Amino acid sequence: MKIDFIKILLTSLLVVGCSKTPDCGSSDAKDVIPKIAKENELYLLNIYNVNLLKRINELLPAEFESDKKRLEELKISASNLYNEYNAEIGKCMDLRGVGTHSMLSNSLCTMGKSSDTGNVPPGYEDYASYYEKIIIPLREKSDSLAKEVNILKEKNKQEEENVYKKSTEDWNNSAKDAEYSIENIIPLSKDQATGAVTCKAQINVSVPNWGSASQSIQYKLEKNTDGDIFATIQ
Repeated sequence: MKIDFIKILLTSLLVVGCSKTPDCGSSDAKDVIPKIAKENELYLLNIYNVNLLKRINELLPAEFESDKKRLEELKISASNLYNEYNAEIGKCMDLRGVGTHSMLSNSLCTMGKSSDTGNVPPGYEDYASYYEKIIIPLREKSDSLAKEVNILKEKNKQEEENVYKKSTEDWNNSAKDAEYSIENIIPLSKDQATGAVTCKAQINVSVPNWGSASQSIQYKLEKNTDGDIFATIQ
């Protein structure tokens, strides 16, 4: 669907008897005004904007919401585990007296030999065993959770992209079958010199699977010297 943000002046020819005066509520006007709107895909933007999110949600896989919830839980778990990992690294750095743990490499907590017992965390004979039993498992769990988070994030992103593409295709197809009608027609004015009449009406638009909308419009009916009437949506 082509969404046009520019106000358009649209004209269509109504062929009627030369003796007829333009009538805002004539059957010809009720036919041609919706036809002009449909041919130019007018007044569809509001339906699209209002219903897009709803339509996307309808097209999303059933497990999308549960995956989304699971992703948030994993993010929290991954963050907590990462903080725990950093806390243990910091503890190791403090005990060895090597300064800020942000500069820690794997070797800094494994340099201690079995005989190095000074400041070793209680219950461990050296830093190597402490690193192997505490630091490595935490790092592996943290890496595993981060990987799971990334996989689920990518899955959700792909599903959203697919559904957005599908909803766009659905809109383009549905908009072709949009139905228009006018009602509550009111004559506004008549040009005494030309006989042209300006009219006000409510135009209704309905798009299958997407919804409907209504808005007030004005149109003009004008008869030429041949007795033909031109309809213009203003």
